[in-house]
Amino acid sequence: MDIIGKISNHIGEIIGNEMNHDDDQKEVIKYGVFVGLQIVYSIIACFVVGLVFGMLKEILIVSFSSSILRKYSGGTHASSLNRCVIIGTIAFALMALSMKYILLDLHMKVCVVGIIFIYAYLLIYKRAPVDTGTKRIKNEIKRKKLRNKSLALLCIYAIITIIYINNNISTGITMGVAFQIFTLTKIGHVILSKIDESLSNIIN
Repeated sequence: MDIIGKISNHIGEIIGNEMNHDDDQKEVIKYGVFVGLQIVYSIIACFVVGLVFGMLKEILIVSFSSSILRKYSGGTHASSLNRCVIIGTIAFALMALSMKYILLDLHMKVCVVGIIFIYAYLLIYKRAPVDTGTKRIKNEIKRKKLRNKSLALLCIYAIITIIYINNNISTGITMGVAFQIFTLTKIGHVILSKIDESLSNIIN
């Protein structure tokens, strides 16, 4: 288990014991702490990459949008935190870079955004939260709460995207949502697992 996993388990146990929670409730706390720490780690990495390559605004929009939604919806993870952050940072950087070159007219952009958000809503409603490796949530009430929070966040994203439809903010949010939804799919799991396996011989 990596250092973040150990820290999240330790913090989860302390909080769970203080609040007299059962094992299922402790697992929810551990899951929340783990994802929260991972988000911080990922955003720091994206901040550094964005600063170095002059695309700080773009990469932060994409990474924040994807990472916060991931907190509630779950998704495929690499088998180590370092590889997970590296894969995510590279993906976010490529999407941030493409934002400077993707030019769609308003009607086409509305269609693309609409399709992605509708598909995201349906997939989250059907599958979220997707378990994260050993961080499994068995309590159906907790799963329903996470699913509802995912859907509520998606609605907020949709409103922001509509308001800024003529701005790169909408493009960044949509890309972040698209990547996160990709991690919830079976094909996403297969592809990311293959990448993780390929990197395992290079990065711990």
